[in-house]
Amino acid sequence: MSRAGIVLPRLRDTFRTALEVEYPPDSDGAVDVYLGPLVSGDPDDAVFIGYDGDPLGDFECVRHTQVWGAIGQKARDEEFDVLCCIMNRSGQTDADGVAGCFDRLYRMFTLMANSIHANPSLGLGPPTTPYMTADIRNFGAYMPLMESADVQPRLSFNVHVRTRM
Repeated sequence: MSRAGIVLPRLRDTFRTALEVEYPPDSDGAVDVYLGPLVSGDPDDAVFIGYDGDPLGDFECVRHTQVWGAIGQKARDEEFDVLCCIMNRSGQTDADGVAGCFDRLYRMFTLMANSIHANPSLGLGPPTTPYMTADIRNFGAYMPLMESADVQPRLSFNVHVRTRM
């Protein structure tokens, strides 16, 4: 068993709430938040939870590590990374347009990182588990050129979770 199945929708809700402040859902600048890769739809900017944004990748969602809490105990310590990304699909190709896209991606990333920092248990702390903490451990920016969609700047990051089950 893993707590990843509980964490994925909590991340979606946490990120949606954080982004709605600066990017209201009914505005032109709205940001969609998805679990997994985009299957249908045509967002300009989107956050993907459980997908790193690489359409040619292996579509890994979560990386897990579990160990027994101690000899003879039934409790296990679990750590996992949820792969996520923010992708801009505006089709900008000029230097100023792409720079503006990256600026927007980093502003969205900051909002989401701050939301996790403000509530690292994602609302799943005691008494549900002895402990649960989430943080963002690493991130990177990419600028792939997709033949069918022009430049699609993205910022990929991992949400690292530690818990006991």
